[in-house]
Amino acid sequence: METASDLKERFNDTVVPDREREKIVNSIMHPCREIITNEMKKDEAFGTLFQEIHFSGSYFDKLAVGNQYDFDLNMIFNVPENAYEIIEVPEAEDVNFLKFKVLENNDPKVKLVMEDGEDHISSVKMREILKTALDRALTRLQNKVTLEGGEKVLVTRTEGLAVTVCLKPVNEGDYSIDLDLVAVLRFPITKLPSTLRQHLSRIQGRLNTSVDECLGVALPLVQEERLEVDFPQVTRDMMSNKPALKMAIRLLKAERNDIGGPFKKVKSFMIKMVALHCVMDKPEPEFWEEKYLVDRYQELRNRLQQSLETDMLTDIFFPSLNIMNRIKVPQVKSDVARYLDKSLGPPTAKQQDPIIQFLSCSPEQVTRCHNIVFRLLHSCTPPRRTMKAGIYLVLFFNKDMDVEDILNTWTDALLKNTGILNSEIEKSPSSLHFTLNGVPIGLLPIIPFGLVPRRFLVSVPCENKDSSPNLEVRKIVSKEQRRMLEATLRLYTGALEGIEAENPGITGTDLRAKFEKVVDEVVENSLSWVSSIEKHEDRDVTLNISLKGNSSMRVSFDFDIVQYM
Repeated sequence: METASDLKERFNDTVVPDREREKIVNSIMHPCREIITNEMKKDEAFGTLFQEIHFSGSYFDKLAVGNQYDFDLNMIFNVPENAYEIIEVPEAEDVNFLKFKVLENNDPKVKLVMEDGEDHISSVKMREILKTALDRALTRLQNKVTLEGGEKVLVTRTEGLAVTVCLKPVNEGDYSIDLDLVAVLRFPITKLPSTLRQHLSRIQGRLNTSVDECLGVALPLVQEERLEVDFPQVTRDMMSNKPALKMAIRLLKAERNDIGGPFKKVKSFMIKMVALHCVMDKPEPEFWEEKYLVDRYQELRNRLQQSLETDMLTDIFFPSLNIMNRIKVPQVKSDVARYLDKSLGPPTAKQQDPIIQFLSCSPEQVTRCHNIVFRLLHSCTPPRRTMKAGIYLVLFFNKDMDVEDILNTWTDALLKNTGILNSEIEKSPSSLHFTLNGVPIGLLPIIPFGLVPRRFLVSVPCENKDSSPNLEVRKIVSKEQRRMLEATLRLYTGALEGIEAENPGITGTDLRAKFEKVVDEVVENSLSWVSSIEKHEDRDVTLNISLKGNSSMRVSFDFDIVQYM
């Protein structure tokens, strides 16, 4: 586990932004924002509705990581609060989106945000007004803003959940600034349906907060007829005066960014929601003092791991809403949970032994290297303590391949898919060394010989008092060839451990079936699995692999050793 000084050092290195760059970014962002907003107000509909900007999101909540310049701007529309009521929609899956039913449709501002013939405020109309005003403003500005000192900033826009304004300073280096704009209504919490209002009152009572307003956010790509009810100021107050909380959130977000792979599917709002649950459990500010950062950081990681394993993370404001449903692929959740379980933070030279991984993949697969690295971060393969910290990929390949071609293919894939620069790759005639997501990686192709397995036989798990994996070789092999078989034993042991972890209580028959599928994928071929009536003793080698509960599985196969010149 990292010490307090280790965590603080990592926080300063990977989380804290470049302060001088941050000043420059703000000196560009705020004047551009004012100029563009003033130009948007020339549009009749937007000018009638626009009231002010509410700043939210990671940057303004002081949860941003590193030199990321994304700013969330809520464009508040001034629609009279007595012109609508907010009602829940029975049996709706997205319970955080409520209907804003119009009570007074003669109000000119209300008419602007209603669809003809409808009885509710439309998120589609709100976004259209915002987008139309922005497009007209950028056309008048010729997609360029000139600041006081003559500095020019190029301005473009894209669309997603928000309408994003991209600012590109002409003379300030290779970076851009994104402003994510959404149209919102701001209204008193007293307008909420009674059930939600009472639930929120209990939350604020426990946290000793007294926020009296919330937002209705127009996100038509999610819901066209309803607005998302959001409580940015409540969450901001919940995190106030809790330095260890904010530092832990930012450290975990930085870890996710560094590790990448499936972890990138865990969005920032999920990490923040886990943290809010932790605050609900322990709301006292003294619990979140900076001196407790190590414990709070590990608790946050553990809580996220638990949420991923159980596939359950409720929204604290809408308890029937399971946020884990946003991650559609179950394997992503199990992969990230396993990583969090087997690691105590991102690997560094200070804290991590080397990981040795043996691969039997073709060079065409190297574009998957980023996900391979993620899986290796929680590999079960025992480390070689004589090697430096990092990950070593030992790649066995056949005689039709060439070492130089393999290294060149990996180099091209790294340059294309990872953002690594050519100057950051150390290349020798027989290996590559590079750093990916902060992890030192070595690629070591092995060409003298290869082990080609055939005629696999696997048994249903049975009781075994000997808990250590072992190898029975019935064929004369060299010392190097035996090491390859030992590597296979470690690889298959790790695969079975992973299957058991992902499928608690799995039957022996199902375990065997899943294992056969894993082996087929590793060898990249559908192998010849022989009848279980045959004897393990008739095969060239038997791997005795320990399982949970004092049981083991026997995997036997014949193999050929192919010598290469």
